[in-house]
Amino acid sequence: MSANTTGDERPSFCATIIKDKLNEFSDVEAAYLAGTIYATGAETSSVVLAWFIHAMLLNPEVQRKVHEELDTIFGRSRMPMFSDYDQLRQSRSTAFAIFFKDASSSTIFSAYICGIVKKSLRLRPIAPVSVPHRSIEDDWYEGYYIPKSIQAVCANINISLNPSLIWIL
Repeated sequence: MSANTTGDERPSFCATIIKDKLNEFSDVEAAYLAGTIYATGAETSSVVLAWFIHAMLLNPEVQRKVHEELDTIFGRSRMPMFSDYDQLRQSRSTAFAIFFKDASSSTIFSAYICGIVKKSLRLRPIAPVSVPHRSIEDDWYEGYYIPKSIQAVCANINISLNPSLIWIL
């Protein structure tokens, strides 16, 4: 590994493994671990984007409203960038959105665009079921007996599509 000579070294998982010899991984183990973390992040992001594109293709009127909202905020001379996030949050455009204040701050959000983002994340969860958990002792929960050592798996898709739980998201 060559040294960073530009002076702009940023913290990263890979650098930490190499520099701090995290958990004494071999170079091959560290490479596999870093690759797994990268692939996991890339896969989840691409799946959410694919479902977003699918939803926009099925709902062209929503796509038009989002596009007009972005045009109102940023214009048509360039694509929005990550650095525009604060401007989007502070936008007071009223093209097709109702704005609300975040209770914990004075930031104004575009309810329409924020709603589209949340809907995209909720529509098709990346993992339709959670990681299995095992009870460590007998227990009762809301009238249900849960014996020791039973495995429980949460159906994430049922939670994300349950209208009575949407306020949580």
